[in-house]
Amino acid sequence: MKKNLKKQILNRKQFFAFEAYEKTAKQQLKYLNKAKKEAKLDIKEQQYFKFLYEFYYKLDTNIVELSKGIKLLFIKNNLMPSVFLLRGLTELIFFNIFVVFKSYLNIKKNNIDYLVDLILRASMATDVESIRSKSLMSESAIYKKIIDKYKGKRIHINDCIRFFKKRHIEDIVKTKENTKENCYKLLEELKDELTLGNFKYKREKIDVSIMMDIGLTMDRSRIIEAYDRMCEIIHPTAIKIYDAQDPEVQKDFDELFLHILDSGLFIINLYGIQYKQFIMQWFLDNKEEFIIRFNKKLN
Repeated sequence: MKKNLKKQILNRKQFFAFEAYEKTAKQQLKYLNKAKKEAKLDIKEQQYFKFLYEFYYKLDTNIVELSKGIKLLFIKNNLMPSVFLLRGLTELIFFNIFVVFKSYLNIKKNNIDYLVDLILRASMATDVESIRSKSLMSESAIYKKIIDKYKGKRIHINDCIRFFKKRHIEDIVKTKENTKENCYKLLEELKDELTLGNFKYKREKIDVSIMMDIGLTMDRSRIIEAYDRMCEIIHPTAIKIYDAQDPEVQKDFDELFLHILDSGLFIINLYGIQYKQFIMQWFLDNKEEFIIRFNKKLN
């Protein structure tokens, strides 16, 4: 890779330096801790709050960890391992966007049963046993019931990509809510704050409203095509075409990074943090109904 191209990619702080993403997620967690205290939840309600809290925000933790690993490999010119991790990061972001905005749609349509089903499929459904799944099943009868019931019902990445292809996200972001519920008021405040404000990435200032417009108007097929190419590199079906030491393949890797990093995918993912805060606030406003629906789903 040419040095100037590598520098160009590394300087895309709005995409590659996830310090701002991590910082924003932590700020939301502080708000939620404060909101939880003000709500004066009993012990049972706190358990449900914690379950949702850990699920939605563990996604952010995993995104940050993967991005750090990619950057370390990329700096050392380990491009093929970087592509492997970039593919995983892209899938995780597809998944995150799907879960967050789909949760919002279910809340908006008052489909609470579908909301619970989505959360359980996204957080605890698995096709195979693992040390962690066995540990969870042994420590909690509820976890055992969830894992048993949702075995083989996990959300597939293709579901997330199909959602991403359509215009759901644009419709959601542009919606103005008229309800008087606290959580919807909060969402409007957060959306205005994010759209009109600036995020600071070290010495740079990024106009978020412009970035969001880019994210909403981007060519979705471009990033999905790049994802498909990464899948082919990872699955050993085209060894001659994707020889890691071939200079032409190195150029192909460079192009993949540029496709992903310039796509606007990351700003949509960042925007989703605001909707996570909305979802948690909605739970605090509607905890009794959520808990009833949650328990019904398991019986």
